[in-house]
Amino acid sequence: MITSKYDFKLKETRFTSIITIFLFLIVSLTMVGAVSAATITVDDDGPADYSSIQYAVNNSSDGDIIEVAPGTYSELVYMQERNDLIIRSTNGSEATIIDAKQTGKSPLNSPGTPTHPAFYVMDCNNITIKGFTINDVILDANTNEIYQSTDPYLMTPVLLYSSSNCKVQDNILHNFYYGVFLSGEAGFGPCNDNLITNNKIDGNKLAFFGINLYDDGTVDGMENNIISDNTVQNCYYNIYAGFDAVNTTISGNVVSGSPDLVDYFPSASYTDPPQELDNGYGIKVTGDGLASDGTVGGQLIKGNIVTDCKTGILSNTFNVTVSENIVCNNNNGIGIDDYLHQVTGNEIHYNDIRNNENYGIINIAATDVNATYNWWGSNDGPSGEGPGTGDQVSENVSFEPFLTERVKSANISIEKSTNGVDADTPKGPDVQIGTDVTWMYNVTNTGDIVLYNITLTDSKLGEINCSDTTLDPGESIVCEVTGTAQKGQYSNIANVTGITPCETSVTDTDQSHYFGYDHWAGVPTANPILLVGLLGVAMLLLLRREQK
Repeated sequence: MITSKYDFKLKETRFTSIITIFLFLIVSLTMVGAVSAATITVDDDGPADYSSIQYAVNNSSDGDIIEVAPGTYSELVYMQERNDLIIRSTNGSEATIIDAKQTGKSPLNSPGTPTHPAFYVMDCNNITIKGFTINDVILDANTNEIYQSTDPYLMTPVLLYSSSNCKVQDNILHNFYYGVFLSGEAGFGPCNDNLITNNKIDGNKLAFFGINLYDDGTVDGMENNIISDNTVQNCYYNIYAGFDAVNTTISGNVVSGSPDLVDYFPSASYTDPPQELDNGYGIKVTGDGLASDGTVGGQLIKGNIVTDCKTGILSNTFNVTVSENIVCNNNNGIGIDDYLHQVTGNEIHYNDIRNNENYGIINIAATDVNATYNWWGSNDGPSGEGPGTGDQVSENVSFEPFLTERVKSANISIEKSTNGVDADTPKGPDVQIGTDVTWMYNVTNTGDIVLYNITLTDSKLGEINCSDTTLDPGESIVCEVTGTAQKGQYSNIANVTGITPCETSVTDTDQSHYFGYDHWAGVPTANPILLVGLLGVAMLLLLRREQK
């Protein structure tokens, strides 16, 4: 058979066409996927797709993004069996408020409970709630008093109920009974792989839990959840990983207790006056330590700062690693107790444990705990069962060898400039007297610990107001002041102070200079009458020249 070049050309053309159609189908399918994800806008008082977050949720599709404009939204939001939905503010948490007071009514399609969370996420996957201030979910909308609920655990800003792969991020939560509540129970699905991060959580001394992980054992799954970089305070249990929670990571959080905590629901029913509580717990972990596949898991508590609690960190389970935390100014720093489960495999290392009133570490379990390589507030080690003058250590704690210096250091620096010049020594830049002179103060946290209550003063100008009073490690702020240049050599000294979580202070100073001069100095001052005469002569000469 003879095949002509035209047959080859025809086959080549058909092959090219098939490839073109195949690529077109791939691109079309990709575009269909992209088109299916929509951005839905919400604004309570302006042009938008909806004025309510709940309406936007009800009319969204999986994969959509709901963007909420600044404003105050008095509503409670419910979603069930939703996937890949992002709900976020456009201008951040301080500008976007959820007024979550209880009305006795539930959103459409919700379980119909008279008590309702601000965000109720039920049996969902990959939901993001980002950038909101959620206020007053514990209050009655009609009376502005504590809501007399029979289901107080539902008075929570965010409830992830049998939901996985969700993010609760960059929110401010205030005035609640439970803060962020992860729950797997009643035969629903697991609550795994969620991220709770960078939230500011304040229970206002009324809250029982700040962040709570709960699984009643009816489902397999409260696993691999991450609680990181949150600020949690004024709750009885500030962070609690309980019951069947396993493989939880609790890291980088700043946790503080309060001496004035109360509980209006001590038996899950409203009680007035409330029950008075002690300072509560910073971080507590418990549970049976078993993953859903039957393997033995653990918990990681790393790099947190825990202060002003009854017990800073409490372990009631096994395989808990406690490392690189700062635990100070508590009644007891770290506690080990086997009243629920055995506590073998606990490892406590490289922590800064100091200024705790009773014990740095107290172990009331029957087994020893490995607590080597910790700093006890003194280079001669712990007191109590130890040889030194640092925090006390109880029996059944293996504390040697111990660290003879702090794990993390606190430090602060300031660089002051005058008109952009780092003039540490005189004479500094020349500045015309009476003109503006600008001082810049660059303050940096050069240590490993967050610093609070940053105060900046100047020896000549007094207290300098700065935009921020808290600095994370490595973070800087620049403060600026403008004044009027004075004559002669000028010198002023800046002093900056920061307070550590353990209430010690760090400070630094920097000096700056300028020389104020008079540009007209040395030029004779003319007599006014003589000046007028000279001007007159000049005018006459000019007129004669014009006449010629």
